[in-house]
Amino acid sequence: MALTDSQFSAEEAVLGSILIDSSITADALSVVRGEDFQEPKNRRLFEAARALFREGVPVDAVTVIGKVGLDRDQKERERLAGILNSTVTSANWREYAEIMRDNATLSRIQSHALRITEAHTLDECREHVALVSSEFNAGHGVKGKSLNDLLIEFSERQSPDHQQKQRHSTGLSRIDHLTKLTGGKLCLIGGLPSDGKTALALQWALNFSKSAPVGVFSLETDDETLTDRFVTHGFGIDYDHIVDQRLTDADWVTFADKVPEIAKRNLKVFDESRLTADEIAAISTAYGFKTIFIDYGQLIETEHEKNATRAELLSRVSQTLKIFARSTDTLVFLLLQLKEPKTYTIKTDMGTITKRKAPTMEDIGETRQFEKDADVIFLLYRPERNGTDDDGNPYIEPLSYDKNRILKVAKNKEGRRGSLTLYFDGLHQTFYPNGQQPEAKRPSSRKKEPVGDPGQLHFKEEKETGDEPF
Repeated sequence: MALTDSQFSAEEAVLGSILIDSSITADALSVVRGEDFQEPKNRRLFEAARALFREGVPVDAVTVIGKVGLDRDQKERERLAGILNSTVTSANWREYAEIMRDNATLSRIQSHALRITEAHTLDECREHVALVSSEFNAGHGVKGKSLNDLLIEFSERQSPDHQQKQRHSTGLSRIDHLTKLTGGKLCLIGGLPSDGKTALALQWALNFSKSAPVGVFSLETDDETLTDRFVTHGFGIDYDHIVDQRLTDADWVTFADKVPEIAKRNLKVFDESRLTADEIAAISTAYGFKTIFIDYGQLIETEHEKNATRAELLSRVSQTLKIFARSTDTLVFLLLQLKEPKTYTIKTDMGTITKRKAPTMEDIGETRQFEKDADVIFLLYRPERNGTDDDGNPYIEPLSYDKNRILKVAKNKEGRRGSLTLYFDGLHQTFYPNGQQPEAKRPSSRKKEPVGDPGQLHFKEEKETGDEPF
């Protein structure tokens, strides 16, 4: 849609005000959004100014031009000079921003309305209807609260009659006690490939869906594979039977018995491989999800911007999801692949042994923005064979590299950190606190009885006494 003269003039006036008056920079950057600039060149300059401000670098024409890499672009430098010359004063920047924002909002609403008129089904309309609604409800005005207002709200929250914010249960009591998960938080689950982060996320998703709508956005795994995992965990049917398509009569009985309970869980799966963070947010708003899981973060589609690095694009993904979580009171789980772990060597009587270090938040690759924005960071990893815990203490009992995992709360803005040793039942894609797994799966010191082919059998004849029954 073409820009109107008033929109173009307002955009240039806001940019010029920011660049000529450092005293308004902080206020302007907190009120104006990048998406309110419909002219791509203007939006690019604004985002460069915002990035410089966050880095603590002075914001002016020279630093902005340098940030976007246009030092040698004579036309762009002349255009920016024209913007500065036409901005006589910054006193009216709020009025310019209001004009720009209203025009941009109107343009977006008209675009969504056009998509609605072209839709053939209700599902095609749903996303755009939600976006139109969010445009009307998204206020940009920033209203502060006095300390007295905050203290009154605190007293009301502490009242016995006040309804507490809903907490979401993972089913792991220690993790629930540490994190106290509520809406509005961005949570990360980091792990290496095949360490079980998807299985853990699906287990939690199924648990959350008992009480509230849950959305699972799988950017890597198709819906059939996810269904197999839901069934093996939720129904207790062996994963081997499902994958090999050889369900027994007992499996079908179990399936039929549990379908009524599991099927009524409020959970929806999206196995699209090319979704942006904005699209995920819009879909989640349309369906009213209280919790969403995204598997995994590095596969989220990013916008193609010239000169923007991969780290910068993923930083915007993180910021978008953070803002979405907070503004809609949605609990957002973002799964992330960790970098290969660091290693270290120790000398023993048997020679030099190489071990890998337990992962840390610094192992979240490509951008540190995920680490900065997250309210809670979970790290899931395998224990060292006959190793020690994070404090250097030997494990109380030997842990299996294949069967056990460590789930560490590495960051928790509103609570304590800690870790939990888990047992992973791969046959049912289920995690248990170690020692609380079903009896049949616990380590036992008893001598195992031989199973399978008993080998050659020997028979001998007993002498008759005459008193035996036939």
